[in-house]
Amino acid sequence: MASHFRNITLVTLKMKNTILLITLLFSGLSWSQSFDFTFETQWVSNENRCIPCDYNEITGEVISTITKQIKVRGNNEFTYNIENVKYETIELPSFYDKNVLPTESELKVTFGESRQENFVTLVYNPIVNRNGKIEMLKEIEVSVSGTPIFDNQNRDFDYASVSVLSSGDWYKIGVSSDGVHKVDYSDLADMGIAMGSLNPNAINVYGNHRPELPHTNWSSRPDDLLKNSIQVVGDGDGSFDNDDYILFYAKGPENLVIGSSSFFPNKNKIDSLNYYFIHIDNADLPKRIGTVNNSTDPVTNEVTSYNSYALHENNEVNLLKSGDGWYGEHFQGSVLTASYTINAENRDVSEPIYLETKYVCKSKSGTSGLRVNVNGVEVDNIEAGNVTGSYTVATDEGNSVSFTSGSENINVDLTFYRSSASAEAWLDLMEFNFIKKLEMGVNQLLIRDLRNVGIGDVNRYRISNVDANTVVWEVSDPTNVNRVNGGVIDSKYTFNMDADSLRTFAAFNVGQAKSVITTGNYLGKTANQNLHGLPQVDYVIISHETLRPQANRLADLHRGNGLSVHVVDIQQVYNEFSGGVSDPVAVRWFAKMFYEREAVDPDNTLKYLCLFGDGTYDPLNRISNNNYLIPTYNSRESGPVDFISSFTADDFFGLLDDTEAMTATDMLDIGIGRIPVSDLAKAEQVVDKIEHYMNYGSTLFSNTSGIQCDSDGYASTFGDWRNRIVLMADDENNGQFVSDCESLSDTTEKYHPEINVVKIYLDAYKQTVTSGGQRYPDVEEAINQNMNKGALVFNYVGHGGETGLSLERVVSIPMIQNWSNINNMPVFISATCEFSRFDDPGRVSAGETTLTTPYGGAVGLLTTTRLVYITVNTILVQNLYTELFNEENGEPLGLGEIIRRTKNLTLGSNNMRNFALLGDPALKLGKAGPRIVTDQINGVDVSMETDTLKALSKITVTGHVENDAGTLLSGYNGFVYPTVFDKRKTRYTLGQDITSPVKEFDTQNNIIYKGKSTVKNGTFTFSFVVPKDIDYSFGKGKISYYANTTDSHHYGFDSSIVVGGVNPDGISDDIGPDVELFMNDEQFVNGGLTDSKPLFLANINDENGINTTGNGIGHNITLIIDGNTAAPIVLNNFYEADLDTYQSGKVSYRLSDLEEGPHQLVFKVWDVNNNSSESILDFIVVKEEEIGISHLLNYPNPFTTNTDFYFEHNQVCNSLDVKVEVFTVSGKLVKTIIETVHTAGFRSDGINWDGRDDYGDKLGRGVYVYRLSIETEQGNKAEKIEKLVIL
Repeated sequence: MASHFRNITLVTLKMKNTILLITLLFSGLSWSQSFDFTFETQWVSNENRCIPCDYNEITGEVISTITKQIKVRGNNEFTYNIENVKYETIELPSFYDKNVLPTESELKVTFGESRQENFVTLVYNPIVNRNGKIEMLKEIEVSVSGTPIFDNQNRDFDYASVSVLSSGDWYKIGVSSDGVHKVDYSDLADMGIAMGSLNPNAINVYGNHRPELPHTNWSSRPDDLLKNSIQVVGDGDGSFDNDDYILFYAKGPENLVIGSSSFFPNKNKIDSLNYYFIHIDNADLPKRIGTVNNSTDPVTNEVTSYNSYALHENNEVNLLKSGDGWYGEHFQGSVLTASYTINAENRDVSEPIYLETKYVCKSKSGTSGLRVNVNGVEVDNIEAGNVTGSYTVATDEGNSVSFTSGSENINVDLTFYRSSASAEAWLDLMEFNFIKKLEMGVNQLLIRDLRNVGIGDVNRYRISNVDANTVVWEVSDPTNVNRVNGGVIDSKYTFNMDADSLRTFAAFNVGQAKSVITTGNYLGKTANQNLHGLPQVDYVIISHETLRPQANRLADLHRGNGLSVHVVDIQQVYNEFSGGVSDPVAVRWFAKMFYEREAVDPDNTLKYLCLFGDGTYDPLNRISNNNYLIPTYNSRESGPVDFISSFTADDFFGLLDDTEAMTATDMLDIGIGRIPVSDLAKAEQVVDKIEHYMNYGSTLFSNTSGIQCDSDGYASTFGDWRNRIVLMADDENNGQFVSDCESLSDTTEKYHPEINVVKIYLDAYKQTVTSGGQRYPDVEEAINQNMNKGALVFNYVGHGGETGLSLERVVSIPMIQNWSNINNMPVFISATCEFSRFDDPGRVSAGETTLTTPYGGAVGLLTTTRLVYITVNTILVQNLYTELFNEENGEPLGLGEIIRRTKNLTLGSNNMRNFALLGDPALKLGKAGPRIVTDQINGVDVSMETDTLKALSKITVTGHVENDAGTLLSGYNGFVYPTVFDKRKTRYTLGQDITSPVKEFDTQNNIIYKGKSTVKNGTFTFSFVVPKDIDYSFGKGKISYYANTTDSHHYGFDSSIVVGGVNPDGISDDIGPDVELFMNDEQFVNGGLTDSKPLFLANINDENGINTTGNGIGHNITLIIDGNTAAPIVLNNFYEADLDTYQSGKVSYRLSDLEEGPHQLVFKVWDVNNNSSESILDFIVVKEEEIGISHLLNYPNPFTTNTDFYFEHNQVCNSLDVKVEVFTVSGKLVKTIIETVHTAGFRSDGINWDGRDDYGDKLGRGVYVYRLSIETEQGNKAEKIEKLVIL
């Protein structure tokens, strides 16, 4: 692994045309390479913003961050030179605070590396205020030089090749505080250890004494588990007897920072215990307590007291439901006081107490504060500030004081005072530092003397109140504990120790040893494991044990596609990489092990990490319904309690270079995704969706209502929806969201013109006012239509939250739950706030619902988990579209790789960490491969001037499928789906709100023809008649192609065609189309039963084809439900011609949320010459859980030798156990027929009967009664009785 580092230089840019030369770093090598970059900032005057700029609404600061890739790989030392700087004067809007703008632009240059790729990042102030003149830094030209580095400068750290947990018997125990602990006979026996054969010499205790691991990758930390020195009392006889026991020193879960004169403790926020492991193995050499001798140097200090501390901290409530800020006592209403006592046994009352108090206060006006009384005396009064800003919940307050008190114990009384009744406060913590006498008491002593530490110092420790059983251990290095060889002098235990550095001693009697915890979750017997011994791999899935079966299933799917995959249990990761503590850092270090081993095996690089399980902001399970399965990274809170700075980020687990921690410029090294499920059923549903998507179809949903499926239950996901994306923009915000989407559209059409862009801009639709507020009903219909029709990507930019999208609630959780687009699921991009806040157990977010809804929604989400700045939103999504549709080695990128690259281009603000991937990071975007080519139009080669597509002209197109090299795929046999589009159409938003200006945009969605043709030996032909309703002006149209075989699919496009004008010799036609209407399949009978979301089908025939352009007024294909003519459903985009003909075709459209009872549909369609036809269909909706039978009949009836039984039902795509029983009129059962029927529609196929009884004898002539009963796989039943006649 090459070394990873950053060169960071901060310079001040002077005014225009200043050339700034930066001191260069030389490596002494001569083959450096130079790269020139131009970094630009643009001012968008009609939106009052600069791009790319991050405007902090709280501080008023404006920062620009631009990252660009340096086209050189590997470990390099980089230098740079500023070649040119250009400014321009701008008009700054009033909402910018000119007072906080700098007078000069400061530029920070950062060089970063991710997976051997190098990047340069510029962070600068784009807007400056110089003598009242506002200027924007418009352009910076930078020259970068890179010189290869060949020496290895890595941190000196090696991972073990085999974990100690791989052999022997292991037992996990917990401890709750620091000190000497005791494990006795009953503890061992209770854990299931066979005591009769236990040799004390086979016992060792392992543990790392780390309550929490550092978040900086360069900090030291133990690898695997460390063996600790222990004392086994009674081990001399080779057996572990009833009165034998183990003593060892253990560090509890509390975190402690030791300063030069004080202690700074705080409670552990990730685990309530620290953990140790008892190892029973005769092959493991015993490690026992050693001894430390007295210093022989002259004593410089007499120590009869020592530094001690106490902490009061109750972490009970998280005000943001985010981050690691937890608070205790709540002062509100009539509860404005709190009291407690600190037991400070043997405190030296002549020495001062040092107290630090912290609390947070929510007060919007007036005066408020916290009074602190100790032993009846007021020692502090901490006045609070008032909350300002819409994102701040509470101010943070605190103070430090010192005082003396004559009482040994510390009795604390707190009083919150306020002038406003609405003010409230929460105590954070109180830290007490004081001096204790060096005297044995009720509890064991932990001795640290901060006052007497220095080079050459020798301390004489004199412990009073000792007895013959008093023991002193040195625990400065808790892994290697030694017994102090002191002695009793003048009734005091005395020993001399060098004090060049701080040393820690534990003084105790055996009776004061602390108990260990042997029962509880994941305590006790622990199975052998060896994650350190795993081979290199492409993909790691970390799962909770309860979800393991589905995690294994996901792994097998990817193994089938050639990836190497490990599935590991999160508890095993904790055991080997954080000493058993549920520390998120363990996951990072586990991934980092594979990342660092790349140097040994560079062809096997860890690419993806999947966190298979839900997370929570509460790792200590304080809140109800908590679902802590896989850890999250919670931001470390300091300062005011506000939503902007608080976040959770799975990025933490993918920042793997030695120089990284969790800064805004750290770069992702692997693609990370999370599947936020809490139970096995949900996990199965998500993996079902992934498998269905990956394999281009399956039979997984064969028994699911609302899913279009073949007779064998197979549902395919091939389709030209894979050539479409949907861009959806919110209204207001000065049209910025529309501008953002237009930029995404421009990028897509420039670099990926094969993609067809559909635009849903809210302000382009009519806004209505309801009792619940403003709404966009047509937008809701457009969203449902486009989800139903399918899209490769569905991208929303705008406002949103945990329960849906936009202030007008155009997407809600109930809407998401009703989506049944399992055969054409998009990757959903939500560039909005908190749409996928997965770590709040109190609510399932809209984003989570989109992923986990079982029969539709999205296959994955690039989404947001917290509040995001609009500016960061803009920059990140722009960068996303530079990577989203790219290919590597002829394949689309995995979702994790897409977001990795995107974030590495969006450095500069940790706000971008709020974007996350919910889904499988190794899942590749389901984009088709290249390519399909047009050869001729009406017999003329496309390299020549071809015929214009004129209204009422018949057009014939030929083409072929080829590989990347342009060679015909002569063995390609399948189908091609051409869609011919009219010219681009200019549209405008409506400007319906004060901050919604009229914005111009264009679309190319008017379809001239959409069909299906056979591809034989790589070539195809199709014909159509151009509708009369095209735009007669001349311009470029587009042919979009999608083709597939049973196991591959391809795309293509042709934007050279010209559309316009009218053919004076075109077709003449005055007869409308022929129409047949059905529900779900063509066996449906008018008036039959359906469920609440049936598939509407229209079979249409016309000599010259169907008009789908949507240009003519009133000439749309429409569907009206129950006479609601004010809300017709436009179905132009849902018509597709039949195979190899333009003269017939189908409309397929999924209805939803239909109420129970009778309904009527009116369908209207127009042919290319604007002749219309109208048809009516009646049907009855019955609840799916209330199985229904109707139109039961047998045909023919009467019959002689054979008849078939038919019936209708409301159980589409289900397997039904059907039983037909035939009775004589007297009630005698003469024939029973049992079959299993798979239902693709609402009407069954015929069940044949030859008129014979159960013995094979022909029944006599006459009237018979038959009963047909059905039962679903879920156990729902129904039956119906009819008569038949045998002749």
